[in-house]
Amino acid sequence: MRAIGRSVAVTLVHGPLFVVLGLVMGLAFGAEALWRVALADEVTVKGTVLKGTVVGITAAGVEFETDYGTGTLTIPFEQIESIKTDKPLDVIHGDRGETVGTVLGIEDGKLVIGDDLASAERIDVKTIVRIDRSEETERSLAKRLRHRWRYWSAAVDAGVTFSESTTDELDVLLGWRIERRRKPTRFLAEGSWIFGLDRPEGREEEKTDNELKGRLKGEYDLSDRIFLWTAHDFEYDEIDRLSLRYVGRGGPGYRIFDTTDYKLQVESGLGYIHERFFGGDVDRFVAIVFGAEGSVKLFFGWFLQGRVDYLPDVGDWTDNYLIRGALDLSVPLTAHLALKWSLSDTYDSTPAPDIERNELRTVLSVIWRF
Repeated sequence: MRAIGRSVAVTLVHGPLFVVLGLVMGLAFGAEALWRVALADEVTVKGTVLKGTVVGITAAGVEFETDYGTGTLTIPFEQIESIKTDKPLDVIHGDRGETVGTVLGIEDGKLVIGDDLASAERIDVKTIVRIDRSEETERSLAKRLRHRWRYWSAAVDAGVTFSESTTDELDVLLGWRIERRRKPTRFLAEGSWIFGLDRPEGREEEKTDNELKGRLKGEYDLSDRIFLWTAHDFEYDEIDRLSLRYVGRGGPGYRIFDTTDYKLQVESGLGYIHERFFGGDVDRFVAIVFGAEGSVKLFFGWFLQGRVDYLPDVGDWTDNYLIRGALDLSVPLTAHLALKWSLSDTYDSTPAPDIERNELRTVLSVIWRF
């Protein structure tokens, strides 16, 4: 009964305070919402005026976040009747171009940016690389480098797990990725190192992982859909007794989707696989290549990307082949940091003696993009 009495007393004393706090918070949120609407960017599509925030402008269109819901819309330029922003943007375009100002509209495929229509600069939307909000464009070294190397992007990811129990385990992941996109070319270089250590109580420690991977890939567009590509992969895996796996391949490719939010392309061609195992055994063959890769922008900035390829021996499709797949889900934490969960699987029909054919791996790491 005393506990019930204390609860009633607390409710009587603090109840009005909670009500007042709720009213204050409601008024604050309401005022913020009205302020956002008053200062919102505007995009007119088919006679409908959308209010919100311009979060991106690329050659594909305007990325717009409305005040009426969650998520980002990508609006093609050909559907936009008018556009204006309430605050200046820093627009990066062409090889060296940079223009700061508010967006006043769009004319004949050109974005109108400046303080007024008479003095505004007209920028061909096809040359736009990206935009920043003007308050984010202080001339720090990092931003100067981003503007100079505008066609390049890079990321470093790292993960460490340690558990102390009957068996002490340590797992370390280090990875990197560099990409350059400038029509009609794309260049990609990436690599990773995974190291694992197992220390059972009362016994000597043993390695559970020691794997190095590297990958180079290039693409050249023949049209908006058709491209030529080549890729070269290198791998070392001590636990699987793999001294070297080289996979070189190339051929034509076709883009099924290529928008800001969705990308999917299929690839085919010929490849050469060379595997050298500990002890001197070698497996090498010419392969037919079937592959695909794609990506999807999800809600709240989540990003999903993956790839898969199937490489059967030209002379022995059923008994000698390599199948590989990878899937990455990244969740943004800040403008430059993200949490990444990776799933990868490799099936080698002819591995080293006493080694499993299939290797499935999951990794959780933190990415720093710059």
